[in-house]
Amino acid sequence: MCDGERMLRAQHVGEQSVKTPDAADAGVLRKIAGSLAEFVAVLRSGETPSGEIRSNVYSLAMVEAAVRPADTGARVSVSDVLAEAQRAVLAAEMRDDVRAELEGSEALPPPASVLL
Repeated sequence: MCDGERMLRAQHVGEQSVKTPDAADAGVLRKIAGSLAEFVAVLRSGETPSGEIRSNVYSLAMVEAAVRPADTGARVSVSDVLAEAQRAVLAAEMRDDVRAELEGSEALPPPASVLL
C-alpha cells in the first residue's frame, strides 16, 4: 500500500499474506493517493478541483455527438447534445427545489458551435 509518500511493507495477517505492490501497482497507488490528496485539499479550501464537471461535460458531449451519427447517419451538434441532456435532467429530477434551481441556472453554452 502507499500513503502518498512512501511504500508500506507487507505483513502477515493471520494465515493470509499481504503482497507488497509491484512497480506498476505502486504507480497506480501514487496516482490515487495524489487524487485523494487533491480532493481533501479542495474540500478544505473550497477551491474548484482540476477535474471539475464543467470542464469535462464538453468532452462528453463531443463524444456523444461523434458517436450518434454511426447509428443514425444524421449530423449531430454539440449544442443539441447539451440541450437534450439539460431537458433530460430537468425531467428526471424528482425534487422540486432542485428542479427550480436547475431551471433558474443557465445552460452550459458550448465553447464553440461544433457540428459533426
